[in-house]
Amino acid sequence: MLISKNTVAKILGVSSSTIYRWSMNGTFPKPIVIGPNKTMWLKIEIEKFIESKASKRGFGKPVIEVSHET
Repeated sequence: MLISKNTVAKILGVSSSTIYRWSMNGTFPKPIVIGPNKTMWLKIEIEKFIESKASKRGFGKPVIEVSHET
C-alpha cells in the first residue's frame, strides 16, 4: 500500500518538510515517484522505520555506569 507524504508526516508527528529532508539525507526511506509531481511511500517501509526507532528508545544520551569499587 502506498501513502502520501502528508499521511506519513501525520503518522510520525512531524512536518512534511521534515519527511522530505530525512528522505534526502538518507535517514528515512526514499519515496516512489508516481508522476511528475507525485511521490508516495510504501507503508511497509514506514512501519519498519518506526519499528527500528522503537528498538532504540530513550533520549539519546549515553548511559553512565557508576562503579562502586574502592
